[in-house]
Amino acid sequence: MNKNSLEVWENNVFPSLTKRQQSIINLLQENGPMTMYECAIKLKRFPNQISGRFSELEKKGKIEVVEKVYHEGRPNNVYNLIK
Repeated sequence: MNKNSLEVWENNVFPSLTKRQQSIINLLQENGPMTMYECAIKLKRFPNQISGRFSELEKKGKIEVVEKVYHEGRPNNVYNLIK
């Protein structure tokens, strides 16, 4: 990321997010596409504690579902940042 993009991100986009939303964005930046459950493990939270943040970030146009995978027979969305 170039210096100007980083500056715009830090000054305009990042402050408009809650702390937990910022944590999710950071995880996706560092690790690439992840499921909500993978994020919950990394954040040491239960999935129900962060699921609403994923919905909020989707509505804000910050993340999107890029794939659906199945774990133990249950569908899980894989999320990534919108570039």
